[in-house]
Amino acid sequence: MITFKNRVANKDKLLSFGFKMAGGVYEFNTNLAQNQLSLNVVIYPSGEVYTRVTDNEFGEEYTLHLVESAVGSFVGTVRDEYITVLKSIEENCFDLTYQKHPQEGKILEGVYEKYGISPEYPFEGDGETAVLRRKDNKKWFAIIMHIGLHKLSLHTNESGSVMNFKIDPKELDQIVDSNKYFRAYHMNKKMWATVVLDGRLPTEEILRRIDESYRLTGKKQ
Repeated sequence: MITFKNRVANKDKLLSFGFKMAGGVYEFNTNLAQNQLSLNVVIYPSGEVYTRVTDNEFGEEYTLHLVESAVGSFVGTVRDEYITVLKSIEENCFDLTYQKHPQEGKILEGVYEKYGISPEYPFEGDGETAVLRRKDNKKWFAIIMHIGLHKLSLHTNESGSVMNFKIDPKELDQIVDSNKYFRAYHMNKKMWATVVLDGRLPTEEILRRIDESYRLTGKKQ
């Protein structure tokens, strides 16, 4: 079973993509590896996704693409095509269960304009966690995550996008106020800070913090 994090299936989009409604579920079929295998995708109303890959010649189930240790050109091709199909279904047939604040897009645009760096999505199956990485030493200088804001001890049940960036430890101690600036979520709390991308901090201020993080991550350790 596969679940797409923070996403809900959209009936109209499923049908437009090519899914057929049958027996209370949505079903889609396509071929892989130059028609040697067939991929069957079934999506339940709950959003659960089930897949089955079958050898077209022998009618037997093929599972090597799910085995991380399996190597070889054929299984590599099947795995890549399988992942591509699933990502396409996620992006085209499922809606995000939250709305990104416009500030997130403005920040990413500002980073690209200054450094020519676009976000990377390095975690398989996670199309939301965006990493900003220096081109020279490959170090992260910022990361955007989607989390429940209660994890920052904010008194809300809402979810939202947050950004972590590196900061001078002395300054971090001065600015943390548990409203606009927080000690880093899921990172080194002595050297990284977290901010919420919901407009509570001006975009220009966050971009200045990102510039500082870019400088700090460029230092030799």
